[in-house]
Amino acid sequence: QDGTLKMNLGATGMDQTKGISGKGNDELYGRLIAPNLIGVNHSHFFSFRLDMDVDGTANSLMVDRLQTERLPESNPRRSLWKVLSSVARTESEAQRHSTMSEPEIWRIVNPGVMGPYGSPVGYQIDGHGAMTLLSPDDYMQRRAGFTNHTLWVTPFNQDEVFAAGDYPTVSTAGEGLPTWTAANRSVANTDVVAWLTLGFHHVPRPEDWPIMPVAWHSFEIRPVGF
Repeated sequence: QDGTLKMNLGATGMDQTKGISGKGNDELYGRLIAPNLIGVNHSHFFSFRLDMDVDGTANSLMVDRLQTERLPESNPRRSLWKVLSSVARTESEAQRHSTMSEPEIWRIVNPGVMGPYGSPVGYQIDGHGAMTLLSPDDYMQRRAGFTNHTLWVTPFNQDEVFAAGDYPTVSTAGEGLPTWTAANRSVANTDVVAWLTLGFHHVPRPEDWPIMPVAWHSFEIRPVGF
């Protein structure tokens, strides 16, 4: 009833394991989850294609950066934080990360439609998952290039559907979002598609064996300015 769209993602199944002799500590790349069985560390990444049309197709990505501001020495308050907003003009500007140290809020807005208080109507994307732990030149990482950024924005193209390319398990490295966005096309005030990467790292527990209980992850798209 509040206009929020929420996606819940549940992970379950059987962990990949490797056998050990039972001697020594072999938990650098996994954790002992059953006698003589190591559950191997791994990551899960999902890309959600969000074809946004907020009050029409002329949309933009608004990036709200939350930054600390120092106050004068005479003020008993030494700092506060402010919001600096800007529009992403190109695909490279729309490739975003949001971390605890450099938080950002992302809104897909319609610059031509103002809400009752003078700001453009839009939808805020809430859901910042983990980022990859692999090096950029790792072949497996290059085949899942969509994990390089938490958020991507591209102009709508009906042939651009799958973030890792049409056939990710038999593809060459770099297909999908890295290839499309290399053109650095305009994404301001146009028909845009947002791609949200939701990821999490899994260090297996004994409680995950033999069948892992469902671990829930989610993101929301919330109305702003209506």
